[in-house]
Amino acid sequence: MEYVIDHPDFKTHKIILIAGSVFRRAKVSQDGTIIPRKLVILKGLNKYAVMDDKGNPRELVLKFRIYDPIPKITMDGIEIIVAKKLKWYEYVWSCLPLIMVFGGGLGALIGLIASFSNVNVLRKDKPTPYRYGISGAITVLAFVVFSVLATEINAKFSDPTSEAALSKIANTYNKSLPKMINGEIQLTSLAGLEKELVYNFRFVNSDSDSVLLEKIPQMRQTMIGNDCSTADVYNDFLKKGIKVESRYYDKNNVHLTDVDVSLSDCQ
Repeated sequence: MEYVIDHPDFKTHKIILIAGSVFRRAKVSQDGTIIPRKLVILKGLNKYAVMDDKGNPRELVLKFRIYDPIPKITMDGIEIIVAKKLKWYEYVWSCLPLIMVFGGGLGALIGLIASFSNVNVLRKDKPTPYRYGISGAITVLAFVVFSVLATEINAKFSDPTSEAALSKIANTYNKSLPKMINGEIQLTSLAGLEKELVYNFRFVNSDSDSVLLEKIPQMRQTMIGNDCSTADVYNDFLKKGIKVESRYYDKNNVHLTDVDVSLSDCQ
């Protein structure tokens, strides 16, 4: 939304405020050109160099507020009002969704979007019941959306068999990989899938022909025995219904075979 910054020295060369949002900061334009800002970090100010109708350089100052998409605008120390000013209790009402910032990044995002929407609704030239009714509905909807999304996300990450949970485990292990298991086999990486944890192994000294002829026939029984007898693998994965898959490659990274181990293999 655009607002004309009404000032007696800028009747010809009008200044326009382009309102911001949660995802975009407000901008200032004059004569159709976006004015670059000068950021004063310590004071939280944005300064813009503009020219008045007499060609004199002037400085427009914007101070952004987390609870309002319309910044406070001043020139020569005098505040310029471009939109209806809200009372303190209207700001309190419109910013109720900001309580969700205590719910982390998701809550903060939804809360800011809802609060900005409420402020815009309360500024409308509508009857009071309409403005408070619509903004109240936005607040309730925001809490419902946050509750549903947070529940879905928590359920996904709290399920130990989910791809998200197993990928997190795999990424932790991958920080210390690759490493040699013995003089011949290297564990190169892990990958988390839905109800499946994948171990990628490589024969560092053997090509596909020698591995296929000499080693593959005994791999399955060896891996079943190892996975079923290893307490961490058995308790953390197999007992929870997570399949453990070992994928083997030769020294040239040619895929050889896969060995799947599930809880039924241990019984």
